Amino acid sequence: MFGLFVAGLVLLNPPILDLVGGTLFGWPALYLYFFIIWALLIAGVALISDHKSARHDVGTLLSKTSAMLAQKTRRRVPLACARSFPRSGPRQ
Repeated sequence: MFGLFVAGLVLLNPPILDLVGGTLFGWPALYLYFFIIWALLIAGVALISDHKSARHDVGTLLSKTSAMLAQKTRRRVPLACARSFPRSGPRQ
């Protein structure tokens, strides 16, 4: 996230913006540049946040599944398996 913030600062500062000029397909190139950089920054944030939430959801799902299996079989989950995934919520 911090890398995207820095990239946005660099790409949207006047020294870089001064390099963009003219027209492209009848549109001012600066407008197209702003739109493209804006869209790429939003897509980058979406990819990063989706990746982090998906990783968390899988860990939560697996820890809940292993807890459910342990209750059904009345055995404890092996310690190595229990440490593989972060717990969410209070311990049972």
